[in-house]
Amino acid sequence: MTSNTLRVAVVGGSIAGCTAAVALRRQGHAVRVFERSPGGLVGRGAGIIAPEPVIEAMQGRDLLDADLPGFRAERLVNSARADDGGRLGRSPWAAPVAIRLLRWQDLYASLRRRLPDADIEYGRPVTDARHVGDGREVELAVDGSPAGRFDLVVFADGYRSLGRGLMFPGARLEYTGIAGLRGLLPERYLTDTAPLEGALHRVRYPEGHFVFYLVPGEGGAMAPGERVVNWGVYLRVPAAELDDLLTDDAGERGFGSVPFGAVPRDRVERLRRFLAPHLPPYFADIALSGHNSHALQAMFTMTLPGYRRGRMCLAGDAGMIAPPFTGSGVFKGMTNAVALADALAATDDTDAALAGWDREQTATGLSQLRLGERLADALIWHIPDFAAMSEADMVDWWERASKFPEAVWGGGDRPA
Repeated sequence: MTSNTLRVAVVGGSIAGCTAAVALRRQGHAVRVFERSPGGLVGRGAGIIAPEPVIEAMQGRDLLDADLPGFRAERLVNSARADDGGRLGRSPWAAPVAIRLLRWQDLYASLRRRLPDADIEYGRPVTDARHVGDGREVELAVDGSPAGRFDLVVFADGYRSLGRGLMFPGARLEYTGIAGLRGLLPERYLTDTAPLEGALHRVRYPEGHFVFYLVPGEGGAMAPGERVVNWGVYLRVPAAELDDLLTDDAGERGFGSVPFGAVPRDRVERLRRFLAPHLPPYFADIALSGHNSHALQAMFTMTLPGYRRGRMCLAGDAGMIAPPFTGSGVFKGMTNAVALADALAATDDTDAALAGWDREQTATGLSQLRLGERLADALIWHIPDFAAMSEADMVDWWERASKFPEAVWGGGDRPA
C-alpha cells in the first residue's frame, strides 16, 4: 500500500461502484459514492452467471461473503427439440464447466454490507464533471450544483453513462439486433427439477437459444422447493420493432428494457406462441407457465478507445460493452474496480498507475468485444441444429466458436 491518499468520487452505487468504493477505501483512500436512485437498489430476483474462479477470487479478497447463496453448475447441456418428441429434446454434448449461479440481489447485498452508510449518498445524480487546475483534480456537479473536488472520479454509472459521454463524446451505443425475454418461475410450480440440478441448459431454436438454470429464492433461500428457475431467450428483433417491444404495460417506452412485472401480457402471449413449437416439452412447461414473471431487454455494444481520461475512469457497463455471451456480465465491473485499486496501491505515481490500468482494461475490453461478436454469430445468427449434430461435431463447432487465433489474443488460444 502506498502513502498516497486520494479523494475519490464513485458515480453509481451498483455492483461496479460498490466494488470500487470498498476496494479503494481499504487502500486508505477517502471515498464518496453518489447514487442517483433515492434508496437501495433492487434486483427483483434476477439471476446471473459467473465463472467460479471470479467468485472465488472476490471471496478471497473478502469482497463477497464466503457463504454467498448460489449453486454450482458443472455441465453446460446443449440441446434442441427432437423429432421423436423426447421430454428433454436431444443433447449431443454437455460441456464440463465451473459456473456459479447467483441472484443479482444477493451479490449486491454482499458488497453493500462492506460499504459504510456514511460513504454513499442516495438521490444524488451527478450532472457534470470537469478537470480543474493542473488537471489533477475533477470538480463534480450534483443536481447542477458544485459538490466538491476530487483527485479521482470513477464512473460506474451503467450503460447510459454520463462519464463515458463526457470522456468520449463521440461514442455511441450500438444496438445488436438482439433482445432478450427473461422469465422467473418459482420452483414450487415444477413437479420435477432433477434435470436442472448442477446444470446450465442452452436450448437451441432456429433464431437463437434459451438458457435455463436454478438460482436461490427470496432471501437467498437454497432449499428445494424455495428456489427459482431463471430462464431467458434471445430474440432477433429489427431496430424498427424495438419501440413496440420496449413499451411497458403503462404505455411508457423504456430506453433499453422493461422490468419484471411490467411487460404487457399480450406481448408475452405473442412471444409464447412464436417460441412454444421450438421447445422440448420439459422446457416448454417452464417457459409457458402462467406463474412466470417476465422482463425484456435490448442488447447493445459499446466500443471505446480507452477507460481513462486524465483523472476520470470508467468501470463496468460505463466502459466497453460486449454482446451478452462472454460470461463477463457484472463481473467485468468488479474486475475493473479491483484492478484499479491494485494499480493505485503499487505506486505513489497516480497518473502512471492510471495509465497502466487503462492499457490493460482497454485490451481486455476489446478482446471481450471480439469474442462476444464471434459468439453472437455462432449462437444467434448462424446457430446450427444441435439435434442433428454428433458429439464430435458439436465439440468442434464450439471450439471454433469460442476460441480466437493468436492474431486476436496476442498469444495462444484462450477459451471463452
